[in-house]
Amino acid sequence: MKLKILICLSVFVVTIEGAEAQSITWQRTYGEGNIDYGYSIVQTPDEGYIAVGRKRIQTTESFSYVMRLDKYGDTIWTKIYPGFESKKIIKSSDNYYIINSRYSLFKIDINGNVIWTKLGIEDIILESNDGGFFGCFGTSIRKFNSFGDTVWNRNYSNLINGYFHNFDFNSNNELIIVGSFVTKSNNQNNRFLMKVKQNGDFVSLNNFYWDRIPFIMVSVEMQNFVVSSDSRPQLAKFDSTGKIIWDKIYFGVLPEYSQTYDFIKTYDGGFILTGTYHNGDFNYFVLNIKIDTFGDEQWRKLFGFGDHDEGRCIKQTKDSGYVNIGIRDNFNLGDIYIIKTDKTGNSNPPVSVNSINTIESNGYNLFQNYPNPFNPTTKISYSIPVSGNISIKIYDLTGKEVKTLLNEFKSTGSYDIEFNGSDLSSGVYFYKLDASGSNSKGFVMTKRMVLLK
Repeated sequence: MKLKILICLSVFVVTIEGAEAQSITWQRTYGEGNIDYGYSIVQTPDEGYIAVGRKRIQTTESFSYVMRLDKYGDTIWTKIYPGFESKKIIKSSDNYYIINSRYSLFKIDINGNVIWTKLGIEDIILESNDGGFFGCFGTSIRKFNSFGDTVWNRNYSNLINGYFHNFDFNSNNELIIVGSFVTKSNNQNNRFLMKVKQNGDFVSLNNFYWDRIPFIMVSVEMQNFVVSSDSRPQLAKFDSTGKIIWDKIYFGVLPEYSQTYDFIKTYDGGFILTGTYHNGDFNYFVLNIKIDTFGDEQWRKLFGFGDHDEGRCIKQTKDSGYVNIGIRDNFNLGDIYIIKTDKTGNSNPPVSVNSINTIESNGYNLFQNYPNPFNPTTKISYSIPVSGNISIKIYDLTGKEVKTLLNEFKSTGSYDIEFNGSDLSSGVYFYKLDASGSNSKGFVMTKRMVLLK
């Protein structure tokens, strides 16, 4: 399968799509060399964002992490809250933000000030139209008011021998819940669709069959609903009784592998999903797939560094583009990874990496190659503050030198050099800038790149 892969080195760009409004696109990583993960994001009224996730402060301590960004991805503030991690943020109808942390729920204003904090065990939270919200856990649904107090709490285990996966509102303003039975085999009606009123009263229960575990649910027209698989990129549309309307799979053949973490309904009536993709060479990228209302794929895009990059949440923005939040797992030093695209899924130029570099550069710089991954050519940029002999060499994963791109005297300045890997096989390579002979301190830096044919 041929996939378009996007990555670059700048902060943001403003593109104009025909006569439409401007669409700002950018990519950023946020981290400080620890394990920082991004899980959920919402857009604020000023077209900025509030993002939530996990930050590890010490070797064994992690906390709920929240940061507010402007529309260009620049940080306005960051805050640490009690709790291991924040998995979900929703904007309430009273213009506050409710965050689901592990074993707790808390509400903040746009400046990060805590309005209230409550104990909670909800896996999923869903905004209600009265400033409150619903929570789902196991076989229970709980209604909260705008102060985080429990209005009602219902357990439906007497009706089902199973557990809930996800829930949403249908066109009748009922809560619809999808789940799995624990005693049904795969050739029977192994899933269920339950409907309850907003006061928790039971409405109906229908059994249906699907070959995957439902992961996320989105309500669509005429009380129909769409669910995503818990693993591979797969969406299925069902009618209000659980009868399949269409069932589509979006992935290639082995050794390609993909996994879905989130999907949403888009403004045009279609869908977009996000997750992770790898090509069989242990290079993982953020995967976005745009799907039309009939379940057919319209486009797909890959983003990232090829370390172990995942898209965990996707939202459509006011300019009809999309914003992703996820993880760049850089050799177990994770960073929060956020991508803002236009409506066609493009983000140009892509990445500005905000992370601590412990190497003393002395004014030297070796930049990430662009594009990366590449096929078969890529550009390597570097700058030197002192004239001297400079070498740039390419190495494979075993450390064997495979090519010398440069070995000559260079004057002070910034330079670009092209690397053509047409004579090499797909895989991970390293490029090293060596200016150790240029001054008394010297400078050597190595970066990683991926050739993907």
